[in-house]
Amino acid sequence: MGITKKNHPVDERLPINQLFLYGLQHVLAMYAGAVAVPLILANALGLGKEQLIYLINADLFTCGIAMFGMVMASGIKTLSKIDFDNNHNLMVVAVSVAVGLIPLAVPSIYQKFPEALQVILNSGITVGSVVAIVLNAILNKIDTVPYATNNKRAN
Repeated sequence: MGITKKNHPVDERLPINQLFLYGLQHVLAMYAGAVAVPLILANALGLGKEQLIYLINADLFTCGIAMFGMVMASGIKTLSKIDFDNNHNLMVVAVSVAVGLIPLAVPSIYQKFPEALQVILNSGITVGSVVAIVLNAILNKIDTVPYATNNKRAN
């Protein structure tokens, strides 16, 4: 008689529509929380609209730097767990980072592209992520199939 382990409701996987709605709610709440402090502070100090706008921009800029630091730390932690031997993971990381840096190095590189594509291509994170996913699917799939086949023949 096997014992089945029941997940706690907190650990359950929600349907995609609920994940989207809760994620959107989270983003809006975080944005409101970030903007509320400058609004309250500007009101308490009697600052004008221009100074309020400057304060909100400075707050959002600081939040962006903090978020970038967290994403970078999380990325380094994730990359430290990756096996870079006997596969193409090093090539995937190198090419995706290089492609992701293109919009920073040459901001006008995609200006002749249609506007809809510019929105996507001017985001280094988006382009780098897409390149990493595609290269990983192509390069590491190529090597795993023959490797698995060779191992089965050897056994």
